[in-house]
Amino acid sequence: MENKTGKYFKYAIGEIMLVVIGILIALQINNWNDTRKLQKQETQILNEIKSDLLQTKEIIERTVTRHKEVIKLTQSLLDAIRDKKNVSDSIYIMFSRAGWDTQIIPKTSSFENLKAMGLNSITNDSIRIEITKIFQLSFANFLHFGNGSENSKFNIAQSIFPYQNKYFEVDFSRQYKSAYNHSDTLNLYRLKISNYDDLLKNNELYKVLQLSMTTRSNKIGVEMRVLEEIYDLVLLIDKELGNPFKGVKSIALSGKTVDEIIAIAKQDKESSGYDISETTINQLGYFYMNSIGQNDNALKLFKLNTELYPDAFNTYDSYGECLLLMGDKESGIKAYKKSLELNPENENAIKVLSELKLEN
Repeated sequence: MENKTGKYFKYAIGEIMLVVIGILIALQINNWNDTRKLQKQETQILNEIKSDLLQTKEIIERTVTRHKEVIKLTQSLLDAIRDKKNVSDSIYIMFSRAGWDTQIIPKTSSFENLKAMGLNSITNDSIRIEITKIFQLSFANFLHFGNGSENSKFNIAQSIFPYQNKYFEVDFSRQYKSAYNHSDTLNLYRLKISNYDDLLKNNELYKVLQLSMTTRSNKIGVEMRVLEEIYDLVLLIDKELGNPFKGVKSIALSGKTVDEIIAIAKQDKESSGYDISETTINQLGYFYMNSIGQNDNALKLFKLNTELYPDAFNTYDSYGECLLLMGDKESGIKAYKKSLELNPENENAIKVLSELKLEN
């Protein structure tokens, strides 16, 4: 009897252990499934954040380029006023563009999703901290402080418009038609500068134009710092996702020659593994031209950009600028004309071609 009882207890204990082991295995499998779901969720949100960052990067880069163009125009306008040059279409263009400004609206839907999920959904502490910093501080500055201008109380457009309103008048001898997608063609008249002698003597206007340039410079500084933050965070995210992201700037700083950079850039954009966007190559060209004075290398990069992005007006604009700087006036004019063909509203090309025409 005792032997049977012992066997029974052993059997019962064995059964209990099997049940416990089964439960533990089931719990472990469930934990694995939950972990995989969380990892998949984290990967998805990181990809969404990366997408928003890259879209915002493109917006900021376009804005920086436009600010730089307007600074050049405003400087030329100030020089024309100082030298009391005769009124011309190019001076009108410079004055009409001097008040341009915009506010950057960052892409933030991914961060809103992350907040709803919980910031701790991002397990990498460094990435979580940088995401929070960019979206809650850097991007917030764009909205709260007029894109981060150190002189945020100065509104460029509102400050210059009263002078434009004062010195512009309708030129009834120059009619033009303007077509819009959602309305009939409009018959309009161009504007011209009136009372130009008074404009030349208006010291307040000169001060406002100067302040607009320093304000733009401040904005560019803030925007460039945010671009660096975005670039660094994208590097972190791609490293976390096992997809290293390399920019052509980092290649240049690593010691590769411009010819080697061009060879990399001419690879298939998806398979090369590098950021070879139009804006990035353009910025690299200006790095060689303005920062280290290698105009020959800059010209190679600007020419490359026209080949990779033949429908982008700004690539020909930059190419033309470098050609003129190197003394190739004929080719420079051709490049600017091509830029204007692609974008008839490119005020920088209009200004440069107008000035070159005046020189002839």
